[in-house]
Amino acid sequence: MTKNNKEKIKFSCLQENLTKGLNQNTKIAGTGKTNLEILDNVLIKAEKGHLTLITTNLQIAVKTKVRAKIKSQGKTTVPAKLLNDYIKLLPNKAINFEEKNNNLVIDNKNQKTNIKVTDPEDFPIVPKVDRKNKIKISASKFKDALESTYFTISSGEIRSEISGALFDFNKDNKNILTIVGTDSYRLAEKKVKIKDYDKKKSIIVPLTTLQEVIRIINDNSEEDLNIYISENQILFEYKDTEITSRLITGDYPDYKETIPETWVTECKFKKQDLINAVKQASFFVKEGINDITLDVKNNELVVSSLNSQIGESTTKINAEIDGDKNKIVFNYRYLLDGLLHVKGEEIVLRLVNDNTPGIITSPEHESYFYLIMPIKV
Repeated sequence: MTKNNKEKIKFSCLQENLTKGLNQNTKIAGTGKTNLEILDNVLIKAEKGHLTLITTNLQIAVKTKVRAKIKSQGKTTVPAKLLNDYIKLLPNKAINFEEKNNNLVIDNKNQKTNIKVTDPEDFPIVPKVDRKNKIKISASKFKDALESTYFTISSGEIRSEISGALFDFNKDNKNILTIVGTDSYRLAEKKVKIKDYDKKKSIIVPLTTLQEVIRIINDNSEEDLNIYISENQILFEYKDTEITSRLITGDYPDYKETIPETWVTECKFKKQDLINAVKQASFFVKEGINDITLDVKNNELVVSSLNSQIGESTTKINAEIDGDKNKIVFNYRYLLDGLLHVKGEEIVLRLVNDNTPGIITSPEHESYFYLIMPIKV
């Protein structure tokens, strides 16, 4: 279905501005689980003083505003990736756009291109989220919290309740958001301060949504990000970009039950020492098991692995030991993931026995911990 002749858009926009906007939007275009061709497109709205670019895969929608000189208001849709890839190749100058004869005509003096348009009325409607209760949070700190947890989230669909992160608002402390991710083999929890929200609320946000939010936030941003929550939707608002997403229904596992209340052994050491030892031991793990052994004894942590067909590795690390001797086997990949995301030069490993999860944390950053299940070999 093609667009009628009543609302033909016409505008001009700097190549740099349009490229930035399209970069925010085009990644999710065409990622839906349906065969709807319209989902490959970006909806372009020419409104007073700016363009609004919208893409969706029916689970997530991304909306970005771009400064532009609007000569005729209206809306149309074109293939998102095609438009983005083409605009990137143009010089950083003002580009003219006009809809003519079911084409978006792109005119840049030395280049002139036509891209077929599709009727914007076929584009899915993006759900509106109630904006009565705004939650403000430092964008850079929020991004750090997501990056500290999202890598543990299950990417499978068998257990939908752990295919996203738990957002627990003000459950344990006022003005605190607790973010939790798990795949049932390891778990990460990060607490981060929020502003202007004192209600207690618990929701599950899909992994793919978190990845989009991480992508749009500039590193070391000093600005705030706003969050709005409705019954089954969440909206993230950052600068000129909004991400709207469905929430996951269901109950998040009571992960507190997996955290040991007491410890038998506490081991403190330099993080980089263990990272190096784990990488060395990884060459000699059993294929498919990825097992390395941590042996805590005599003020040292011994990291070892053995593969009868290849060889073995043993590394001793200086450590401060509080409590009894202990020995446990971990999947080296999961252990390394945790070490790389715990901040600080010194790390604390807390153990009970070889059947109970271990906890990795940092004395310098107590708002974060990483739990890892042992394996039996």
